[in-house]
Amino acid sequence: MLRSILALAVLGAIAGCWYWLGRPLPLPPSPLGQGEKLGCVSYTPFHGDQTPFAEDQIIPDRQIAEDMERLSRTTSCIRTYSAAKEHGRVARSPASTA
Repeated sequence: MLRSILALAVLGAIAGCWYWLGRPLPLPPSPLGQGEKLGCVSYTPFHGDQTPFAEDQIIPDRQIAEDMERLSRTTSCIRTYSAAKEHGRVARSPASTA
C-alpha cells in the first residue's frame, strides 16, 4: 500500500514537472523596429508532413513562391543549406529574385 502511494506521488511529481515545462509562454516583443527586416533567415520548402526523405515527393513551385512572398515581408536574405531537389528550386523562384 505504501509503495502504491509513493509510486503515485512520484508519478504525479513527474507529470507536474512535464506540465510545467510544456506550458505556453508569451513571446517577448520583437527587437525589430517598425519597417525593419531580419538580416537573413534559413529556409526549407517543406510544410507539415512533407519531408526531404520522401524520394517521390514534389514540392509545388506555387508553394515555394508563396513562401518567398511571405518571407519577403520579414527579410531580404534567404539561406538554404542544400542545392539538391526542392532546395535548388528556391533560387529559381521569381519571388526570390525580387
